[in-house]
Amino acid sequence: MRRGILAGLLLLGVFGCRYRFTPGIYVPMQVGIMYRYTSRLVINGEYEKPQGRYYTPDTLYIIGDTVYKGYDARRVYVKKQYACKEDLLCNPYDPHPDCYCTADTIVYYLKEDTLVIVSDPLNFLPPRFSVILDGRPHFVETETEGGEKETPIFYTLADPGASWDVAEGNATVRVYPEGYDTVPDSVDTYNVRFRIRATVEGFENTETSYRRFTFCAKVRYDLFMGGELPDVTLHAMDMWWCDGVGQVKYVYTPEAASYKDSTFTYMELSFIEGR
Repeated sequence: MRRGILAGLLLLGVFGCRYRFTPGIYVPMQVGIMYRYTSRLVINGEYEKPQGRYYTPDTLYIIGDTVYKGYDARRVYVKKQYACKEDLLCNPYDPHPDCYCTADTIVYYLKEDTLVIVSDPLNFLPPRFSVILDGRPHFVETETEGGEKETPIFYTLADPGASWDVAEGNATVRVYPEGYDTVPDSVDTYNVRFRIRATVEGFENTETSYRRFTFCAKVRYDLFMGGELPDVTLHAMDMWWCDGVGQVKYVYTPEAASYKDSTFTYMELSFIEGR
């Protein structure tokens, strides 16, 4: 049992056919560290404009220590930008219709072998995605009910193929044909049940702007919705979790990234500041 995340780093080892990660690495360990992520185009790997590699719209900053249900934990500021036209600066507290971003302070803690975050479970999914309904493309926007939940986002001890439920609950969903979001009679609202499921697809090496990482766990996250809305299954995003630093890369699938243009991006670790 590993209750604390502050006990220090242990040695790597092999346990059966599994790969044992260093305990605690997926919870930011040191208060004051900032992780900055830059965006690159999936189709050609080029950095997104305008600042190139130095354009780092996503941030993870470890604010301080806390305790959650008896576990040592961290308060972490997370800022994410989903879409923004050139020459616009994203301000989550004064949003612009052409620059969508979010910011929140959430709790990270290690519960035995599981990294848990305490937040709205849809915070790490895109704000909207597209589906085909009645042979026509529609956009789906979701808002959960019930606020913050404990979300087991990653297991630090996992086999390829390991799968678990990240979150489930109720959500309010807005559905409208593409291009008709401002036409009231074209927007339908539904109450649905949702479930997010994670699967470890395997381990692989990956390059980032910060450096090259080896033997990283690639995790797939799928979203399932049903109820008043016809059943929807969406491969929403992939994340790469690497030993010694945690989340180093993530990409929304083309379906989930359809709120952007066809040159959708992935986010990768570019700078670590404060250590």
